[in-house]
Amino acid sequence: MKKINVLLASLLLAGTSNLANAGVIDTAAGWNGSDNIFPFGESNTGTYGQTFLVNGTDTQLNSWTMYLDDQVNSDFVDFAFYVMDWDSSTSRATGSVLFQSSAVSSTNNGGADGMEEFTFNTGGLNLVSGNDYVAFISASGLYDGLNGTAVVGSRRDETAYADGSFFWQNNGNDKSTWTTQGWSSGSNYGDLAFTANFSAVDVPEPGSLAVLGLGLAGLAFSRRRKQA
Repeated sequence: MKKINVLLASLLLAGTSNLANAGVIDTAAGWNGSDNIFPFGESNTGTYGQTFLVNGTDTQLNSWTMYLDDQVNSDFVDFAFYVMDWDSSTSRATGSVLFQSSAVSSTNNGGADGMEEFTFNTGGLNLVSGNDYVAFISASGLYDGLNGTAVVGSRRDETAYADGSFFWQNNGNDKSTWTTQGWSSGSNYGDLAFTANFSAVDVPEPGSLAVLGLGLAGLAFSRRRKQA
């Protein structure tokens, strides 16, 4: 039985797709670590986002990394990370939320340790090549009555990433405005400092599928003989 299981595992590996070289959008590589935009959080500017274009075959978003540093306030910043479709003609998110992280909190509350790195693992979120999306952090829906704001790492450079821009909403605790109201932007804000990691999964070739089918059939036949 062990030999058969090893053979089946080999066939499964041969018949399933292989991860291609991952694609990356990285504006943080040219970031000086000190440029930022503020204030993000409670009580007003509840949402900070970055639009991006999915290109080529690397259409699975695996992770998104960005940077925050608390300002001195009575509270930390409680927020979550989201991905949604983006309508560039109206400058607003559209449709339903494609990904939502668990709520997280900043931790240094104006401390000297500077920017905190936040990485959100999106688990191979399937997106569509040629479509625009917005990845954003929002404190909306998480307000607790205590002011907490942060600066967010930014390139402040329009040439950092040609296929997207920084957008925000002064939407307070109201999530409904993401799709009902236009988001704000400006030429002097450029892009957020972020790293987005993508990958592609190859479609199994017909020959590989046939080999996989033969392997599964052989395993079933072997089990029937053993039970007879």
